[in-house]
Amino acid sequence: MDLMLIGLLAALVVILALVVALLRTRQSGGASEAEVMNIAQAVLDRHAARLTEAAASERDRQRGEDEARRTELNLLLKPLSENLEKVESKLQLLDNQRAELKQQLDNYRDLGKELNEKTSQLSSALRRPEVRGRWGEMQLRRLVELAGMVDYVDFDEQLTVISDDERLRPDMVIKLTQGGQIAVDSKVPLDAYLDSVALQGPERDTAMEKVAKQIRTHIKQLSDKEYWRELDNSANFTVMFIPIEGAFQEAVGVDPSLVEYAANHKVAIATPFTLLGMLHTIARLETQFQIAQKIDSYLQEARKLHKRASVFADHLGKAQKSVTSATKHIDSAARSFDRMFMKSIEDMNSRAIASGIDEPDNDPLLEIPAPDYDED
Repeated sequence: MDLMLIGLLAALVVILALVVALLRTRQSGGASEAEVMNIAQAVLDRHAARLTEAAASERDRQRGEDEARRTELNLLLKPLSENLEKVESKLQLLDNQRAELKQQLDNYRDLGKELNEKTSQLSSALRRPEVRGRWGEMQLRRLVELAGMVDYVDFDEQLTVISDDERLRPDMVIKLTQGGQIAVDSKVPLDAYLDSVALQGPERDTAMEKVAKQIRTHIKQLSDKEYWRELDNSANFTVMFIPIEGAFQEAVGVDPSLVEYAANHKVAIATPFTLLGMLHTIARLETQFQIAQKIDSYLQEARKLHKRASVFADHLGKAQKSVTSATKHIDSAARSFDRMFMKSIEDMNSRAIASGIDEPDNDPLLEIPAPDYDED
C-alpha cells in the first residue's frame, strides 16, 4: 500500500513537471505541445506499468501476510476451539448426568417414602413380643447357616429342658460332635431402643439407659435359668444373642459395666458379628476334631493291618524255613540214594551184561531221570 502511494506521488510530480515544461515551451517557442504530450504520455505509461507491477507485488505480499496471519491465528485459536468443544461436550454430559441424577433422586425419594412406611410397619410389628422373639430366632438360625454349622454341628431349636419341675426352653442348643453342648438364647430389647431412634441429645441418652437396664434384666433372668446344669457336658455359660449390633454398642456406651456384669453371671453376650465369629471358630474346631477322628481311625486300621502283615510274615518265614529244610533233606536223600543204590545197581548191571544177561525191555524204573542236585 505504501509503494502505491509513492508511485502516485511520483506520477503527480512528473505530470506537474511536464505541465511546467509545457508552459515554458510555449513561452519560449520551443517544442510543440504534441511533443511534450507524447513525452508526458510515455512517462505516464512507464510509471503506470511500474505502478501496476508494484500494486500486483503489494497485493501478493498482502495476500501472503494475510495468509500467514490467518494461519497463525488459526494455530492460536485451535486449542481454544478444541477446549470449547470439550467444554461443550462436558456440559452436555453434565446435563445428561443431571437429568439422570434428578431421576435417581426422584426414585430415592419414592424409595425413602416406601422405606419409611415399611420401617413404620416393621417397628409396629416388632413391638409385639411374639413377633420380636420369632425375628430374633430367625436371625440366630441365619447366622448358624452362614457359619456352616449345619454341616458340622447338630443344633436343635426350642429344645425343652426340665429343671426343678420347671420347663426351660432355650432358643437353641448347639450340640458338638465330641458331646459338648452350648445353650443360646435370643433377647431383643427393642421397645426402648425403638423409642430412642427418633430422639437426640440427652433424651436419647435417657432412652439408651433404659435399653441398658433391659439388657441387665435379661442377663439376670438368663443366669437364673442355669441351662448348663441341665444339659449334659455343657459349657458353664449361656450365650445371650442380641441381634441388633447398634443397640448393644450404645447400651455399653452408657453402661460400660454390662460385659463384666454378664461375665459374672455366666452369660456371654453375642451380637451378630461376635456370634458369627464364635460359630466360625466352633465350626473350624469341629472340622479339625472330625479330621483328627478320621486320622485316628486310619491309624487304628493301619495298626491292625501291620499286625496282620507281621503274623503273615512270621508264617511265611516259617514256611520258607520248612521248604528250605525239606529241600536239603531231599538233596541229602538223593545223594545218599545215588551213593548207596545207583552205583551198586550200575555195577550189578555191568556184571549182568558181562555174564550175558540181557536188560529188561520197557522197565519203568529205567525211565526215571536221575535227580539234579547240588553237591555240598
